[in-house]
Amino acid sequence: MMSNDNERTLGWFVPAGTMRFSQAVLDIAADFHAAASKARPGEDWIVMFDWSDSRRFRVKGSNDWQDLGAGLDLAVYRRDQVPDWAIETGHAVALGCKIRPDAVERANDKLIDVDPDDPSRLMLV
Repeated sequence: MMSNDNERTLGWFVPAGTMRFSQAVLDIAADFHAAASKARPGEDWIVMFDWSDSRRFRVKGSNDWQDLGAGLDLAVYRRDQVPDWAIETGHAVALGCKIRPDAVERANDKLIDVDPDDPSRLMLV
């Protein structure tokens, strides 16, 4: 049974071929996949560019939190958690995107690239 959050965001899966990825982002995704595979060998991981409406992180060395607002983060999903039509297979690792439809629509270039100023290092343009 899917959680309410998964039900709410099921429509956020983006069809394969909709988004483009910079080489720098593909390199980050490959490293992330390698780390996930090392932590849980044998899983069939899909690296996901996962949209969040609200993000925050704890500032290193303190108890303070920094609000990042909406944006992309990396996640891994088991293959059985991602619809087949949303899996990109033409890269070093299988990829997918789970992004709010209105955010995809606003992205003129439909490109996921590196943002050195965002702690997640990702941006949607």
